[in-house]
Amino acid sequence: MSGETNLAVLLKSMNPILRDEEYVFCSVDRQDNSCLKLDPICIFHEDEGLTLIVRHDRTDAAEISYLSFRMVTLSIHSSFNQMP
Repeated sequence: MSGETNLAVLLKSMNPILRDEEYVFCSVDRQDNSCLKLDPICIFHEDEGLTLIVRHDRTDAAEISYLSFRMVTLSIHSSFNQMP
């Protein structure tokens, strides 16, 4: 099944899903490889270090300061190969 390419149809058919898990943004030193044990879902390489997005339950034991958020996923089947 090919994905939708019409932007108006894509925007109209989006289905936001609020995830049950709580996620956090936290910053760690670029040289600190131990952060990988937190199993981040995303890593941003920034000038001041690494910013991670990690499930909240994985950060408490690591004693890392963080900002807490919830994840919203936009459920849609799209194809950006032919988008204008």
